Amino acid sequence: MSKKLLMVHIPKCAGITMNLIIGLNNPKFFGNHYGHHHANFIKNMMGDKYKNYTSFCIIRNPWDKLWSSYNFMKSGSEFISINNNNLNSFQNYISNIYNTKKYLNNTSKTNGLELFHHKQSNWIMDDNGNQIIDIIGKFEDLPSLVKTIENDFNMNGLSERLKNTHSNRTKKINYQDVYTDDMVSMVREMYVDDIKLGNYEF
Repeated sequence: MSKKLLMVHIPKCAGITMNLIIGLNNPKFFGNHYGHHHANFIKNMMGDKYKNYTSFCIIRNPWDKLWSSYNFMKSGSEFISINNNNLNSFQNYISNIYNTKKYLNNTSKTNGLELFHHKQSNWIMDDNGNQIIDIIGKFEDLPSLVKTIENDFNMNGLSERLKNTHSNRTKKINYQDVYTDDMVSMVREMYVDDIKLGNYEF
């Protein structure tokens, strides 16, 4: 492919991993210049230049993504842990998102705590509900996405680098072990669009 690769970075969906294994200095990779902004925002900012790139993003099972977000907000970065060192239980975290309807927020931003609550479809669709990202990979099958990029953009060695990433060597608590039936139902209701998008199940 002659086009450069542009990543639309959905939080907690292996974006940092992709930056690491591709390399932000790779001339074929536009990288993460727009932070966590939605594709529609990026397209509006870039104008006609947007079509000169092959865009991709990674989606993740919403139940798993929320568990990862909760843990990251507790200890994942300095500014987040300082502001959230008294986070309630995971159950309260899910209930709060559900009761306050935070998940309905559709504001595109470079960064911010509320981005963890947004629907992943917000990053992918334009204002008319049209998909404006070329390639949608899955967190659960990252090797397939990496292999596609490796082959289509002649980026040798990406698959091998992925195997050696920290996230692939670390055992973590399974998200299925931390949900109650009520919590499962709340997430299913809140993120029905994302569940359909990835054909996900709890």
